[in-house]
Amino acid sequence: MFWIAALTFLANTVEIRVPAHRRSPFTGPVYERALKMDVAGDVSAALESYVLAALQEPENAARAEYHIKLSRAILKLEFVGRPLTPDDDLSLGVQYANKFTALKRETGRRIRRIYDHAEAALRRAMNAMPTEANPVLCLAGLYAENDDLERARKTFALVRGR
Repeated sequence: MFWIAALTFLANTVEIRVPAHRRSPFTGPVYERALKMDVAGDVSAALESYVLAALQEPENAARAEYHIKLSRAILKLEFVGRPLTPDDDLSLGVQYANKFTALKRETGRRIRRIYDHAEAALRRAMNAMPTEANPVLCLAGLYAENDDLERARKTFALVRGR
């Protein structure tokens, strides 16, 4: 299951190389408000606004539904009520990395807080699962999405020993 998540994350990072002048304009105020809340770090409030945007702004429904999926998964893992397992860390890291990529695509900005959460969760998973390649691949993909290609190459090279 997590292998599929890693491949999905890596596929999304390759797909989302959209020049700023070609990004879709924000077509609705509810969706734009949701993005602003997400960038500010209020995932719960952003989730509510994405739900409203999906219902009220049909032109933004598909993008809003993707953010709803990511936000729900992040909130579920952040407030699980028990220590996170290595698999939970991997899943959380992938969700944050996908959120980072989506917000970068939507706003043209790299949200450092989300990047830091993704990196920390993926590093915890990588350290806790020394024989698994998935966390390493996801972390390399995150670095590549942040245009840190040298770090991505070095991290990807760690897969050989796993």
